[in-house]
Amino acid sequence: MKNRCLFAFVWLLLAVPCAFSQNPPRKRTLWLIGDSTVNTPTRGQMGWGAALPEFFDLKKISIENKARGGRSSRTYFSEGLWQEVLDQLQQDDYVLMQFGHNDSGPVNDNFRARGSIKGIGDESQEIDNILTKKHETVYSFGWYLRRYISDAKAKGAMPIVLSPVPRNNWRDGKVARASNDYGKWAMEVAQQSGVAFIDLNDITARHYETLTPERVKTDYFSEADNTHTSPAGAVRNAASVVEGIRGLANVSLKNFLLTRSLADSITVANVAMQRQADALPNSLAAIQKGFENPPDDARQMMRWWWFGPAVTKAGIERELRTMKDAGIGGVEIQPVYPLALDNEKTGLKNLRFLSPEFLDCLKFANDKARELGLRVDLTLGSGWPFGGPQVPITQAASKLRVARVAVSQASTPAPKLAEGESFIAAFAGNTLLTAQADGAFAAPAATREITFFIASRTRMQVKRAGFGAEGFVLDHYDRAALDHYLKQVGEPLLQAFGANPPHAIFCDSLEVFSSDWST
Repeated sequence: MKNRCLFAFVWLLLAVPCAFSQNPPRKRTLWLIGDSTVNTPTRGQMGWGAALPEFFDLKKISIENKARGGRSSRTYFSEGLWQEVLDQLQQDDYVLMQFGHNDSGPVNDNFRARGSIKGIGDESQEIDNILTKKHETVYSFGWYLRRYISDAKAKGAMPIVLSPVPRNNWRDGKVARASNDYGKWAMEVAQQSGVAFIDLNDITARHYETLTPERVKTDYFSEADNTHTSPAGAVRNAASVVEGIRGLANVSLKNFLLTRSLADSITVANVAMQRQADALPNSLAAIQKGFENPPDDARQMMRWWWFGPAVTKAGIERELRTMKDAGIGGVEIQPVYPLALDNEKTGLKNLRFLSPEFLDCLKFANDKARELGLRVDLTLGSGWPFGGPQVPITQAASKLRVARVAVSQASTPAPKLAEGESFIAAFAGNTLLTAQADGAFAAPAATREITFFIASRTRMQVKRAGFGAEGFVLDHYDRAALDHYLKQVGEPLLQAFGANPPHAIFCDSLEVFSSDWST
């Protein structure tokens, strides 16, 4: 008997740690992708994705609403939004996808360029996107849905396709359906891919049709248009999604729905969504209050000209504290020209730009600003545009010089080149000429004039440059020149900031006059 008790006790000691060492099952995630009808965080408007969590047991499942306003099936993919979801998607997660509202627009324009090819075929169109300035291959609506489905399946997730929620458009007493285009295509893709489909368009439309068009507008849509729903409309559409989920066969997502009735969930969701909506500012008083005490990242910046630069640490701290007390959010440091010459009696001393004394003051300004909670931006130079003594004439701003030389003999010498100039080409009419061994040019018979094209320099000087920053303006279109400038000027400036770099760096103004050529 004692041996049996001892055996049982030992077995219990061994089993209990094993039981407690097992990790609990991972909490699944329901991902939502789509357009603004799924996610619209705007006062008076709300997408159904915001209301959907009120119908689920969030102790068992998480919901991530990654829909983005204005996106089509194409731009949600091309902008990398789907990739962001895909990177986080895990096995046994769910993906609800609803597109179509924005897919009917132009394939290529300078406004949105978000249209996909109509249908579900495999055809494609090569474009140079006017809006993004990039080459792009545009596919069909169905192609993009199939891509989302296949990607989700590859991660072990369960994709569910939805037809687009209807607009408040009526024809002959009925809500206009998407059964001949995007709703139909969504269903066909789901069937082809062997995944679940919810006809959200039809489910919601049937609910709308129990009311009058005027009542639907008043109860469910924002004042702005007939596409974006109000908080109550978001709840109504979310309830339609839930109705569709409950009607799916062999889809485990329904197991995470709350057990209460749909009517009770709608009531609770309406209260929650209205609470969310009320939290958004919707009055002049609320907006004014926000301006009176804006967050730090919304406060105005001060363009801080360092004249000379004749700065001192005491003066820097005094001005920073004054700006902080006035509600300024940060400074943009711009070293510029001296206001006066050095004066021993007054203590005025202009610090040479990039000198150790100047860089020490720059570091002090950054450290003190951060201590006060102020943002610091910096121009990578003094005056404008970029340039200075670090820029040799061969890297100065360029222009095209055209020289026309009359032909007076069999061989015509090229014009003399100034420092920093280089020869491009010579033409006699439309004939490109080649230089002879002596550097001169022989023109065809009857030629009266040779036109020489020369890469020249504007010799423009930096405007409003600080002490020690005077010099040629940089050829901003020459990568080698820019790299040299950043190494000579940018690196010392940024190194002065140490481990706390400026929030932003910029060029004060690109006033490069007469520069129409670059090497």
